[in-house]
Amino acid sequence: KLEAKAADAEGRWSEPLVLKLEVLPPWWQTRWALMTWGLLAAILFLTSAWLYQRRVHLIQMQRMREHERDLAERNSTAKSRLLATLGHEIRTPMTGVLGMAELLQSSDLDPQQRHRVNSIQTAGNHLLHLVNDVLDLAQIEAGKLRLHDEVFNVKALVCDVSDFLKPLADTKGLGFNVVIDKSTPHGCRGDAGRVRQILLNLGTNAIK
Repeated sequence: KLEAKAADAEGRWSEPLVLKLEVLPPWWQTRWALMTWGLLAAILFLTSAWLYQRRVHLIQMQRMREHERDLAERNSTAKSRLLATLGHEIRTPMTGVLGMAELLQSSDLDPQQRHRVNSIQTAGNHLLHLVNDVLDLAQIEAGKLRLHDEVFNVKALVCDVSDFLKPLADTKGLGFNVVIDKSTPHGCRGDAGRVRQILLNLGTNAIK
């Protein structure tokens, strides 16, 4: 408020004159601005809370993944040790069984007895291959599997596998014939054990 009084030449004063002036606040102090500041503050607070919760959630997920990875690694290590131990424990007596079968083959046997001994040796060799597969699985998981590079007779290997598969097919009344293409080379280079394993797996699965 601005109050003013005036005096005339005789010194008489007039009544005060009041002049009212309304000064508007700056835009950042207006009601709409204050509401906007409050809204922005609320958004900032909610965003900060969401980001904090998200960060906590990501940390928890990371810790959970690390825990699951550690647990899986421990389980894999324990399984590999179990497979390796079991494989070695089975392979030792199987070697003795195969050795006794070889001694029987060198003795005087009639054809039926010799066929039975041959079946025992074939089944024992297959079981020994399975044990070796178990040991190979442990080596695969440990990243230490090695392939053998050697020359082997393909036809002899196929005949060896068929000698094991044919009795399995006969017991189910299935026909089993071996046909080797004439163009098949006699000798190949590679891992004969792996090729035998593939043929045995395909043959036993087909018979099943």
